[in-house]
Amino acid sequence: MFKKPEPPAPEPEPVVKVKPLKEPVVQIHGFKPGQPGKGGLTDAHIRFSNVSDQTLQFVMFKTTAYDAEGHIVPAKKTNRPDAWLRVAGPFRPLAPPGEHKWDKIWQHKQIACFEVEGVEIIYMDGANEYYNESRLGDILDTGLNNSCRTNLVVQQ
Repeated sequence: MFKKPEPPAPEPEPVVKVKPLKEPVVQIHGFKPGQPGKGGLTDAHIRFSNVSDQTLQFVMFKTTAYDAEGHIVPAKKTNRPDAWLRVAGPFRPLAPPGEHKWDKIWQHKQIACFEVEGVEIIYMDGANEYYNESRLGDILDTGLNNSCRTNLVVQQ
């Protein structure tokens, strides 16, 4: 006759929304210091491609160079331990890889290698994206060594 009241519906568990990481925007295919020139001035070379579906306006690489003894070589212009290497596009979507060269980045006669510590992407609309060290593995070619420690051990 009398209906029992329905028990209240349980409160739903809070849902934590995890935003998936975007697919990689660039792919780094290789990088190396050039041969030291007059006065030890050394260039940087990085080969990369745009693997996204968007045109990129700028790509900037945060790098740190090391000599054969494992000491950091500061950037020539700023005397800071890292050097930012900036290249202007436009970089078209899915274009073939290109090698880019930055002149006279370091001044040292025995630069053994450099590491890429971060990559900043600036899109045509001004939006940007940064790949820090924890995300670099997503954009480095498989088997590409981004540690100078390995290079320094081999040379000794």
